[in-house]
Amino acid sequence: GRNWTVAEGCTKPQPGYLRNMKDPHKGLSWQPKHMSEYVELPNTREGDWGGVHVNSGIPNRAAYLLVEGLGAEGMGESIGRATAEALYYRALSTYLASSATFIDLRRALLLAADDLYAADDAVKPAIRAAFDAVGIVEAGSQDSATNVLTADPRHLDFGNVEVGARKSLVLRVTNNTRAEVGISDVRVSNPAFSHSFVDARIAPGAAVEADVSITADTTGTTNGTLTIITDNGEELAVTLTANAVLQSGNKGNGVTGGGSGGALLVIMVLLLPVARRRIGKPQ
Repeated sequence: GRNWTVAEGCTKPQPGYLRNMKDPHKGLSWQPKHMSEYVELPNTREGDWGGVHVNSGIPNRAAYLLVEGLGAEGMGESIGRATAEALYYRALSTYLASSATFIDLRRALLLAADDLYAADDAVKPAIRAAFDAVGIVEAGSQDSATNVLTADPRHLDFGNVEVGARKSLVLRVTNNTRAEVGISDVRVSNPAFSHSFVDARIAPGAAVEADVSITADTTGTTNGTLTIITDNGEELAVTLTANAVLQSGNKGNGVTGGGSGGALLVIMVLLLPVARRRIGKPQ
């Protein structure tokens, strides 16, 4: 149909439809319509695979805004159904995988706009405005198109880590270009840090995740920088911080820290499939 409700023909309870893309709050069940309302759920069947259905109202509203809502709600200039249909088809068929996240959708549509509407100055601003309006934005308000790779987060803070314990955080690296990008080297600025990182190729518009782990054997704080270098010389820096503390109940055995040299940190990086804020259930 030409409206913004979904499944009217198979939903008997009020309001008579399953989803409302224009206002996700008004569907059969409430859905968020902005990232400030995002529902965090575990990546399990019981958790709706991270909330892919619960949170679908957010990109749904972005689509409505892109097609007609920006103009209808006085937020800018929309691009119409035909243009949006072509963009979404290009993004889905060329740039998005089942592991894609909301920000990947924004990036894929911008890449699709370059492919299909490079001469139309109104299309990319409309995409940005629609996704900005629902909170699907680039970190630091910097458009990803200006960077070959982006990291999420740009700072890994492990917080307190008990001596002898192991702690892991996830680092996500995205290729924002329309060409495959190779990772040729990864360096650390502080010898207290180490890593095991294999050469990797990242497809256009795709992302990989790294499992970054730390093990400390003495107390103290250590800071450093992990720099990812692409095969064309571009660099992406991620800062690292951890504070090693004695285990709970341990009165101390004479082992103390000494500032940035007081902790031995082991950083292990393994490429993993993306599993957070997915657009759809993994295939």
